[in-house]
Amino acid sequence: MESTSLIKVDSITLKNDWTNKEETWIIKGIADIYIGNQVYLEKIIVNKFIGIPENGYTGIWSIENPDD
Repeated sequence: MESTSLIKVDSITLKNDWTNKEETWIIKGIADIYIGNQVYLEKIIVNKFIGIPENGYTGIWSIENPDD
């Protein structure tokens, strides 16, 4: 079962709701599994799109509970 009608070489436009910035990317591949609607981009591209430093992170991987 296909989750979308998108194919390789189609384009997809995403909007950053915080800045109203829109960017369009060409689809370079589609995963053959379905775990929800996902878009995978390089971290540097995502960081530029959301307006944080190239080496910034939006989360922390940890086995410890976060501090309050």
